[in-house]
Amino acid sequence: MNTRPLSGLKLPRGIQTCFSLFCALCAMSGAALAEHAPAPGTTRIAQWKDDKQAAFTLEFDDGISNHLSLVIPELQKQKMVGTFFLNPGKAEQKILLDQWKSAPDTGAAVLGNHTMTHSGFKDFAGADEEFGQANEIVLGMTQGKQPRLLAFATPGVGAGRWPLSGPEKKQLIEKYHLVDRGDYAGHGAMFHERTADEMIGLADRALSKGGVEYIVFHSIGPGTIPTPVPIFMDFIDKLEAMHDRLWITDVVSANKYETERTNGAVQVMEAGERKIQLNLTSNVDPQLYDAPLTLVTQVAPGWQRCQITQGSSKTTVVPVKGTVRFDAMPNGGAITLQPL
Repeated sequence: MNTRPLSGLKLPRGIQTCFSLFCALCAMSGAALAEHAPAPGTTRIAQWKDDKQAAFTLEFDDGISNHLSLVIPELQKQKMVGTFFLNPGKAEQKILLDQWKSAPDTGAAVLGNHTMTHSGFKDFAGADEEFGQANEIVLGMTQGKQPRLLAFATPGVGAGRWPLSGPEKKQLIEKYHLVDRGDYAGHGAMFHERTADEMIGLADRALSKGGVEYIVFHSIGPGTIPTPVPIFMDFIDKLEAMHDRLWITDVVSANKYETERTNGAVQVMEAGERKIQLNLTSNVDPQLYDAPLTLVTQVAPGWQRCQITQGSSKTTVVPVKGTVRFDAMPNGGAITLQPL
């Protein structure tokens, strides 16, 4: 069979016109793509750490012994973290306080304030004692600067044992630098969500809106509002499968990131073929809000590796599809990106 190049092929006039129009459109599309490609230095603050789609917190109330024996080892194995809300004045928790002191060392536990006794109070002065005494003990159980943020969860108490108005609660939250985890309603394992699929629905909801969601457990196994161990394990397995899209974190870390991002801005100070310089700011109290934010920056074509410097911190990352992802401190000084 005889063949000849397309360039030498004489096409009918109509087909020639269509072919020419197709080539012109392809050229225009290529030019448009090049024109609209992000310029080197273009930077955004990621919605959540590591550019995850949403955030999720695992929360455990009342400092129950099986949290120490079962939950924390499982979270440690899965490289997850939970927030554990303690009542250090309750008799059954007093005997466990030494074990709870070492729990954060696992990397799988962050301790929170669930009031001193979980029994409520008669007046505002009593509320101040319940909030303040628990705060002092829980903060003293873990190392860190003072003041610093601590997660808080309102306990369920008997009728008439929580005579605290919304503004009064807000006053105590601010006084003790607390992060209120939010309403228990709709988030209680085995109280609202009874199956692993119903529980994982909260994580699905976080992903669908790009926000933060949470679930609250009590006992894992026999005890108060018990979650059967097989259901808990099934839920954890399902949650692990979402780890690539979901930032599984603690209450304070989620609050810090969201607050800093909401009040943050990034400026491009310089953007060239060999250097990009950024400035990241956030209008927050740096004493309390001291977590890094994740930035995603477009670099120049040809950058194979990128060194990122901020103050004394240096890290090297490999661009992916022309962008680099890295953590930086708001109000931490100039951020410099250079190819290696």
